[in-house]
Parts: sequence; C-alpha cells; structure tokens
Amino acid sequence: MRIYPLYSHAQSAVRKRSKVRRAGGERLPLTVARQVSEVWSMDFVSDCLANGRRTKCLTVTDDFTHESVDIAVDFRLIGAAKGSGQE
Repeated sequence: MRIYPLYSHAQSAVRKRSKVRRAGGERLPLTVARQVSEVWSMDFVSDCLANGRRTKCLTVTDDFTHESVDIAVDFRLIGAAKGSGQE
C-alpha cells in the first residue's frame, strides 16, 4: 500500500517561501565611547507581573559611564511607523 501526501491527492501545489534579501552594505565596527554622552545604547526588556500582564521597558544607557539615561515603562511600547513624519 502506498501513501501519498494529502496535497498531491487534492492536486494542489505546495507553496515555496521566497528568501528575503537584505541589503549587503559594508559593516562598520562599533565606536568606543571616550567621553560622557558620546555613545548611547538602547534595549527592550520585558517582564510578567503576578496577575499575568506583561510589561515592557525601553532602557537607554550611556556606554562610557554605564549609567541609565532613561527608562520608559509601559504595558505597550510601540515604535513610530515608517514614513509617519514623527522625528
């Protein structure tokens, strides 16, 4: 007894996903901070409360002093859409 896949029995084609091509620009090394407020880094951190709600934190850190410049905490942190004109 031969077993055929369901898609061939239904005479439907299997979709092949196309690979996403990214721009192959030249990579530059990261700059090293030599004074205060010269280079900042940002990162998203999330956590879950006891009631199950998730919180997100956007942290901004000064790379020279390793101090936190700003922390934004909210249940929803959404970035601006591309081309929205908000800068």
